[in-house]
Amino acid sequence: MPLRPVRPAAPEVTGWPHRSVANADAGIGRVAESFHWVKALLDTAKATGDPDLLIAGHATASAYYFWIGRPKECVERGDQVLALYDGQKHRDLVHQLNQDPKTRVGCYSSVCTWMLGYPDRAVRLVDETDSHARRRAHPFDLGFALLIGAWLFDFHCEPKKMRKRADECGQLGRDNSLPLLWSMFAPQACGVALIREGKAAEGISSIKAGLKVWDTSGGGVRTPYLQAVLAEGMARLGDLDGALELIDKTIAQIERPG
Repeated sequence: MPLRPVRPAAPEVTGWPHRSVANADAGIGRVAESFHWVKALLDTAKATGDPDLLIAGHATASAYYFWIGRPKECVERGDQVLALYDGQKHRDLVHQLNQDPKTRVGCYSSVCTWMLGYPDRAVRLVDETDSHARRRAHPFDLGFALLIGAWLFDFHCEPKKMRKRADECGQLGRDNSLPLLWSMFAPQACGVALIREGKAAEGISSIKAGLKVWDTSGGGVRTPYLQAVLAEGMARLGDLDGALELIDKTIAQIERPG
């Protein structure tokens, strides 16, 4: 439902489709190619003076910089969202976007803050983002926060905390009929945690289940990270040739143009 009466606008002036295409390109792993749509989204937001669209544009740009491997720019774009975001004025954006912009940039900024060398600050940001998502009480938004925050605890070498978040994400998906959470997000994160805990066979099975759903849906982003952990699990079980073959496949995807 629209947040206010919709202004008459020609389709080419309405920037929301740009966001959808940018997210779709990034989701299938064509991250570099998505920048055209990110720029179009921001240009349209500035041209129309639509504050909601501008927030969405900066949030989408933050995601782009996250996936393209530019953590400093990711955090900067996230800060621009926070500067524009008003908790009351923009509380309903989560229903239009299926993600609250503050939650989204908080997730990506927390991981990038860790990458930039501030692990304690990153954990605090995860906690703040979790609290915000729980107040918003939007199931997918919270599930996304739990997933991205789980990655941070992988980097922190705290697999039990990672698995706890994955379990909550999965339960959230089952309780709210969101298969994306219980059939893909949760198994992927849980599998990584299990491999880190030394339970390679269980972890491999879980990651493969989550990856199967992701691959079937056309997903590509995040796959290299998961395949790298999967290869580690395979190596632990003695399948060195299979692990090396998977690493080669992963490097090929990373080096692919687009």
